[in-house]
This record gives sequence, C-alpha cells and structure tokens, in this order.
Amino acid sequence: MKITKKLVAVMLMMVFALGAAAGAIGANLTAPINDDVAVPVPGDSASLADVSVEEKPIDNTPKVDEDNEPVCPEVPVCPEPKPQTVPEYDEITMQEVQNLDFSVFGPEYSRFPDVIPERDSPGDYIKEWEIHVYPDKVVIDVDQPILAAFADTNSMDPVFDAQHNAIEVVPQRTSDIRVGDIVSYKTSHGSIIHRIKEIGQDEDGWYAIFQGDNNPVPDPGRIRFNQIQRKVVAFVY
Repeated sequence: MKITKKLVAVMLMMVFALGAAAGAIGANLTAPINDDVAVPVPGDSASLADVSVEEKPIDNTPKVDEDNEPVCPEVPVCPEPKPQTVPEYDEITMQEVQNLDFSVFGPEYSRFPDVIPERDSPGDYIKEWEIHVYPDKVVIDVDQPILAAFADTNSMDPVFDAQHNAIEVVPQRTSDIRVGDIVSYKTSHGSIIHRIKEIGQDEDGWYAIFQGDNNPVPDPGRIRFNQIQRKVVAFVY
C-alpha cells in the first residue's frame, strides 16, 4: 500500500472528528446536576395534578338470593338477620276446657277444671313486638332495666330461687304496679321481694299487702309507695 500525503491528511481528519465526538459525550456525562428542576415524587400532589381517577359509586342495596334470604355483599357488612316472630297457634279456651272429660285421668280429676282457682298474675308489661328473637341472641326493649339476683330464702319457690336472675324496672307512680306483680320493697331489715296480694287506700294513702308465694301468711304491715323499689318484668332461668 502506497502512503501518500493525501491519505495521511484524510486519516488525521478522521482522528480529529472522533476526538471531538468523544469530548462531547464526556461533557454530557459529567455535566453538573441542576437542582432547580422539580422532580415528581410518588404521592406528591404536584405529580398527581394531571392524573384522573375514575370513581365508581358503591351499591349498598341489600342483595337477596332465590329464597329471598339476605346475601352478604362485598361492601358493607352483611345486614342483621330479621328477628323471629311468634308462630300462629290456637290457644284452648276456657269453654273448651270445661267440655273436656278429665275423669279419664282418674276419679280425683273428675271435678277439673272447676277446682282450678283464678289467681292474680303480673301485668303484661313487655309486649310481643318488644321481644326480638335472633338465631344467636334475644333483644328485649326495656327502658332503664336493672339486673337483679336473689337471696336463698325459699319464700318465692317455685317461681324463682337463689340461682336465678330477673330484669326489673323502677315504678314511677302507683298505677305502674298492680295486684299480682312481683315487687321489691325496703324495710328496716333490708329489701324483700314478694308478690302483691292486695292494694288499697286508707287514711295514710296508698298501700299494698305482700306475700311470698311459698309463705303461709302475708308479710306484716302495709307497704307504702315510698317503700317500693323495683318491679320484676322478666325472669331469666
């Protein structure tokens, strides 16, 4: 190969061109960082200003299956089940009882039901619609209830005993209690809970006579309304 002056000049021009290109690349790689340029940061409001998110409304309508039973939706939680209702039933009437022949059970039953006395029972203070029965609980609508326990005196056997509990309320007026109610009252010896056997009026005003269901005689004295403490509205056995 014959090297001429013209060839040497071309080769020198190529070397100079490659050196200039390398210098430009190096200058770009080592250029100082400009701190004045804002860099978007994830979560920064400035970086999300131009971001649009499609929002879909949440359907909170309760879902039901083919049996019209509630189905738990994804959002929110599954609705409360509906409480049970008292099934329909036909209660036997007193006329039907009187037409029954109890003598088939033995001669000692021949006078039934004439020998069954009518006794005073507590008032119907908690209505059926105030009792809500669920598969795992029972809810009773009672305003300002009080939980009560009892001493082992046997005076109210077999209605309740020492291991039982009751739900009580405070009567606000004399019309809140009636004959047959089980009521607690205070004495100088402590509180007593018995059944009201009689209600009357005398020169000192309203009074009640109490007696334990298992006691042979009434409680001594006339109990005034200011001695009344609480009235039982439910027993828990």
